[in-house]
Parts: sequence; C-alpha cells; structure tokens
Amino acid sequence: MQVKSPLPGIVNRILAEVGSQVSEGDPVLTVEVMKALHTIKFPSGGIVKEIHVKVGDEIAMGQVVMELQT
Repeated sequence: MQVKSPLPGIVNRILAEVGSQVSEGDPVLTVEVMKALHTIKFPSGGIVKEIHVKVGDEIAMGQVVMELQT
C-alpha cells in the first residue's frame, strides 16, 4: 500500500523507519508548509516496507512518501 502526501511542502521529520509496525492513524512524517508543520498519518496499519523521501526533500501533493506491507 502506498502512503501519499495530501499536501505539498518540505519534509521536516520522518516518524517511522523501515521494518516498523504501524497502526492506522500513527504519524508518518511532518511536512513544513508556509512555516507551519503538518503531520501526515498512516491510512492503515502494516509494516513500513520502503521510505521514498528524506528530511529536507520538497514533496508534491499526491507524491508517494512510503510503502506499507499490509
């Protein structure tokens, strides 16, 4: 399952790592948008399979930031 960013911005912090077991609603990462921080949450539970971004990356709305194995 792909986790996509619902908004554009700059990745401020990644709150999960590959191999982590996560639940629906857990925070994925924080994104800075116009000097405000927004937390993106996991849409479902699973194991983090891949992380496609790093801190400082500029991301677009709809961009895949992580992949989960459900």
